[in-house]
Amino acid sequence: GFDSWCRYLKGSQLAYTMKSEAIGERGMMTTDDWLIEGIEVASLAEDSEPALAVSHLKRAIACFQKASNRELEDKCVKHLKAVQLTIQASMLVDDNGGNKNNNNNNNNNNET
Repeated sequence: GFDSWCRYLKGSQLAYTMKSEAIGERGMMTTDDWLIEGIEVASLAEDSEPALAVSHLKRAIACFQKASNRELEDKCVKHLKAVQLTIQASMLVDDNGGNKNNNNNNNNNNET
């Protein structure tokens, strides 16, 4: 029955057993399910604040790893690095007075 089908899918590495808190009830996810989950989570990163985007992208990377999809995993890792660089750059701007126009205002004052 169903249990033997689940054992077959897990043994063939076509599905994984999920913890109940991950999907609401005990269940299994196929490779395609992991891909779909990863794509959905990665797409959430597009419209998120950078800190939240990092969380979404890390979760998407884990999904792509479980789906054994190296191509999407690599793309997601690159996107994650870009978001992390954006966060670092914004922190540098904040550390330097938080306003790029400070230098322009000083230069304009020197011209008069």
